[in-house]
Amino acid sequence: MPLNDVINWITGLVKKHGFIPMDDGGAERHGAWEWTWLKARHSGHAYITLAALECEPGTYRVQIWAGTDDSNHFARHLVRELSSLREVTLFTDTDFKIRKAIIESIDEAAIYSMTVPASSLTGSYLITD
Repeated sequence: MPLNDVINWITGLVKKHGFIPMDDGGAERHGAWEWTWLKARHSGHAYITLAALECEPGTYRVQIWAGTDDSNHFARHLVRELSSLREVTLFTDTDFKIRKAIIESIDEAAIYSMTVPASSLTGSYLITD
């Protein structure tokens, strides 16, 4: 199954939590592809990010991140890292454990990003005039 189909499946999962895609098609950042979904939260946003690095053709290392921010501060949390995911077998019966891990990770990321207290937003954005 092509990676785009996997991203569409994950988009369906995050939409159940009220998140929407931040951009169409993802973006290449630091050698990996990233897709981010966001949802309004208090004075900022909650984020779920999936980063995929192709280690060899058709095989990926994947990270699922949760994050939240306000206008000046942010927090990020690595929810899960999955290694050696083969895109052609992701949706076969033998990979049900991987699908389950992704579903659980999306659920955890959604809960974390919406419930992390403002006092935990310890990262600071670079503010320019």
